[in-house]
Amino acid sequence: MPGADMHTHTYYSDGRLSPEELIKKGRESGLEAIVVTDHDNFEAFYQVNDLASSYGVDTISGMEISTSYMNKELHLLAYSFDPTNTDLIDYAKIYKDKRKSRAHQMLHKLRGQGFDLSIDRLEDIVQKGVHARPHIAQMLLEKEYVSSIKEAFDNFLTYGKKGFVPISHIDTVEAIKLVKRARGVAIIAHPGKNTQPKTIHRLLHKGLDGIEYIHPSHDPITSARYKGLVDSYWMSGSGGSDYHGTRPKEEDNFGSYTVSMDRYMAIKKKGMSV
Repeated sequence: MPGADMHTHTYYSDGRLSPEELIKKGRESGLEAIVVTDHDNFEAFYQVNDLASSYGVDTISGMEISTSYMNKELHLLAYSFDPTNTDLIDYAKIYKDKRKSRAHQMLHKLRGQGFDLSIDRLEDIVQKGVHARPHIAQMLLEKEYVSSIKEAFDNFLTYGKKGFVPISHIDTVEAIKLVKRARGVAIIAHPGKNTQPKTIHRLLHKGLDGIEYIHPSHDPITSARYKGLVDSYWMSGSGGSDYHGTRPKEEDNFGSYTVSMDRYMAIKKKGMSV
């Protein structure tokens, strides 16, 4: 299924593959374009941008921003922004430090309850990336405290559980403004998970450009409903596999959840193409 996968992750956040490995995988899957949307950073972009043409695929800058809207977590996909924008660079640095501090606190909390988990192993798993709960989940799995990543989250890493430590996110409207200052396109990620239609309508009046209507968490009816919303309001519509390379079914999803090149190019042209 040719087209563009506009939602993927590398080891610069919580993905398994390097930027080059991901680009190569995209080409082998027949993708015409691929966008890396690592969590709260875009460190992979320069490598991806340099490599994409040699593998025969197109790309734009991308990032998945963790935001808070009315006390609920909402993920925002930023596309085709200026990667030299100082506000965006500063945000990524501050949030990277914040995520690292939180991960260390979570590890300390679990170690205090008898879990044999080391800081050195955490840093080895994270490598160049941004610290995230899936890294701690991987450690719990390695030590056989759990039998799956999902079990690690359900039992230890979500609100109210033994290892959970809250983290403050940027306000969604402020995040949209941040993306706009960098001449980017702001899109709500996987709205079918936890985003009410009224939230989408409110944020459209605050500068939101569109929604991700194709995502593995959306069944065909949900995707069709959101596509109708995109077309009715002349919004930008994106989609992708949300590939990390660490979860069940992701290999089947990769290359199967894509948008047309027309959709991709519209977003590329709307933002700042590099």
